[in-house]
Amino acid sequence: MIDRHKPPSYLPDDARQWWPVLVDELAARGSLSRVAEHRLAIYCQLFAQYRRVTEFLNQHGQVLEIRNDKGEVKAQTIAPEAVQQAKLVEALRKFDKEFGLLEPAAEDPLNQLKARLVARLGSLPHPSAQ
Repeated sequence: MIDRHKPPSYLPDDARQWWPVLVDELAARGSLSRVAEHRLAIYCQLFAQYRRVTEFLNQHGQVLEIRNDKGEVKAQTIAPEAVQQAKLVEALRKFDKEFGLLEPAAEDPLNQLKARLVARLGSLPHPSAQ
């Protein structure tokens, strides 16, 4: 049985903070017994990475400007973090479906889950601020 008070020691602090929240969410839905501990750890890690990338993009934007020697913008491209964020969202959606966290009637189940998690846990500081 997964213990909400004992996240795997290898998880970074920002991922460990999501462990009890997700354990409680899965237990409330009756699906905790179907989840392997390492799969839950992966989800926590993905969600923590999603948060870090999203906070970075909120600060720096999704467009990367490429400048010449004079400092003039010569091109713009999508920031690598925006690509990473899209991949993380897709991975999280797959886990949401696997764990039974999707709500069929919800307009955007991923955002609703994230909102519930943030509401229960509160705001997390950006890792660089620690």
